[in-house]
Amino acid sequence: MERLELSIKTADSLNLLAAMLKTRSRAGLTDANHCLETIVKLFFNALFGWNLENLNTILPNYPAADLGDANLGDAPLGRNPRSVAIQVTNQASSSKIGDTQEKARTQKLNKKFKRLIIFFLLPKKPSLPRNFTQLTAGPKIETWDITDILKLMLDSDLKALRKAAIVLDEEMNGVNSQLRAEFNLEKRPQGVSRPILMARFHVADGVLSTVKHKRKNHVPPEYKIDLWIEGAPGVTESVNFEILDKGFNENPWSVQRKNGSNQSPRDFLTTDLNSWGDVVILAKGRGQKNKELWFIESTLYQALIRDHDTRKKTPEIKRALKQILDN
Repeated sequence: MERLELSIKTADSLNLLAAMLKTRSRAGLTDANHCLETIVKLFFNALFGWNLENLNTILPNYPAADLGDANLGDAPLGRNPRSVAIQVTNQASSSKIGDTQEKARTQKLNKKFKRLIIFFLLPKKPSLPRNFTQLTAGPKIETWDITDILKLMLDSDLKALRKAAIVLDEEMNGVNSQLRAEFNLEKRPQGVSRPILMARFHVADGVLSTVKHKRKNHVPPEYKIDLWIEGAPGVTESVNFEILDKGFNENPWSVQRKNGSNQSPRDFLTTDLNSWGDVVILAKGRGQKNKELWFIESTLYQALIRDHDTRKKTPEIKRALKQILDN
């Protein structure tokens, strides 16, 4: 049970990190990539017992890889069949795989590394390019995503999993502290229960509702979404919502508990959220005298999945979920 709980919690943290970095990249903040490389290095070293180094500190813009451990075991450099390099990305494109393999070939990465893992910090990695074949001389290309990491954690040594979970939690606290300072957020209270953030696509006459734009055929469509809290303590009088994307209007906003609506199915419902892509959402529950009681964070995609996975998904909803995830 501990392994399952640690694995799921760690995978949730990786999904949250992915959404945070997507938000920063959308805003043109390129420092996110350097942050990601460091976190992945520490996390993989703890989980797999590797000794990955940041290759870009050895050679700026190191070709085809960001991290590497060429000395796994006792074999000479480059001759160990377990030597591994890591390319870290949140780019959801099959072309990334082909481009990385081509750089590995032209730069003769096989002389130092036998494996090249392209780690997509995404819930679902892109498919291999059409007609993709492994290089005869290597390195062997592997593609991982967050789901793959979850499966590996479920089969990993429990001691290593605990260590990796602690490392990621510490690194995420640093990322969250930076974001809270950037968005003027208060420190998260300790020792409080965590309600759940839920979301659902708004439907009218059997069709998903979208925002009408002046420009016809706006691509991608911007969906209307209902957002609410489940499991909020009865003493919660209001919830402050905040989207970690400064491009959203009327952000942050507050929703009061309706009179006589203690523990209703959709507490603190807000129906005017519109989005075409994934974002990180913070929710803070407040009680009497505006005292902060609890604090949660989630991606919009995760909130949508929590609700829509409990019901039959139409092809339209599946397409909408994929769009939110990919943007």
